[in-house]
Amino acid sequence: MENHFRTIIIDDDRSDVDALAKNLLQYQQIRVVGRYYDAVNGLDAVLKDKPDLVFLDIEMPGMTGLEFMEQLDAKSRHHCHIVVYTAFVNHAVESFRHKALDVLLKPIDKADLDKVMVHLITEANQPKRPSERVGDGMLEEEKHLLMYMNKSDFQVVKLCDICLFLYEEKTKRWQTYARDGNKVYSFTLKHNVYSKQILALSPSLVQVHKKYIVNVAYLMMLKDNECVFFAPFKSIKGVMISENFRKKLVEKYSSI
Repeated sequence: MENHFRTIIIDDDRSDVDALAKNLLQYQQIRVVGRYYDAVNGLDAVLKDKPDLVFLDIEMPGMTGLEFMEQLDAKSRHHCHIVVYTAFVNHAVESFRHKALDVLLKPIDKADLDKVMVHLITEANQPKRPSERVGDGMLEEEKHLLMYMNKSDFQVVKLCDICLFLYEEKTKRWQTYARDGNKVYSFTLKHNVYSKQILALSPSLVQVHKKYIVNVAYLMMLKDNECVFFAPFKSIKGVMISENFRKKLVEKYSSI
């Protein structure tokens, strides 16, 4: 996504499609790039065009919106936000189970649509997890690492769930901070693990101090040379960036 959300609408009711498209004109961030009147053709378009956002009806002939989401999840690694819009409130729970971003009820209420837009923009501004394909073709975020705590015991963790490596001078070992959903936990790596080995795991890992290696996907800001992280790592304080490493961090970002 650049400065707008490339959007596709999928609904078998043409009047509902036209009404939604008209309502979306008021949002500068939204650009409707396709309108489809059945889920089968809509799925083909989403797989081909890879939009950022899909507004999806549920009750459609041939393929329902719920079946659409199942097919999309099975056939594509591209992530797009899906907003279900339907006249039936009972579809809400099942939609969220299929990982819909939000549910919008018909007929469209402007206040509800405003809330969906706020939710969309908030979600889009969350840290992006690594998505490069590696090794056997799996996405990097799907790769599980075996992180040894001693010669025999190890922790299984996804790289994209790690926020911080902190070097403990007293023990001469790296402390790792990771997430399990919204819960933060930590564990200590075995002796003789070096910063170069950690940094080699992913381009998203950047050393900001001789004691700290951070995953830039979770870095929200620098404030007085202190790293401030996105949730669920907001409680981690005191991670300071040194001048020697600041340039390498800044090079990871575009700037204005």
